[in-house]
Amino acid sequence: MDSTHTIKHMRDSAFMPSVATREMSESWKKSGSPDAACHARNEDEKILTKENSAVFSKDLDEKIRGRFKGLVTGTAGWKEGFKDSIE
Repeated sequence: MDSTHTIKHMRDSAFMPSVATREMSESWKKSGSPDAACHARNEDEKILTKENSAVFSKDLDEKIRGRFKGLVTGTAGWKEGFKDSIE
């Protein structure tokens, strides 16, 4: 870090994944010491329990499926009990 530019921008340009934690050690231990996989599962749950705004109308979906046979349903969602089965 011998560059003035690096020092000036290091705090606002750093990439911090949403599954990472920057908690102090004691706080992290009190919260159960969650690892990146645990954070990723929590992010999955947040995403998959929300309404999917990218769903096509029923008419358009039927037209697309009529043209392209064998497409998966596209009804991804959070499965009850899934989280417990992978821990």
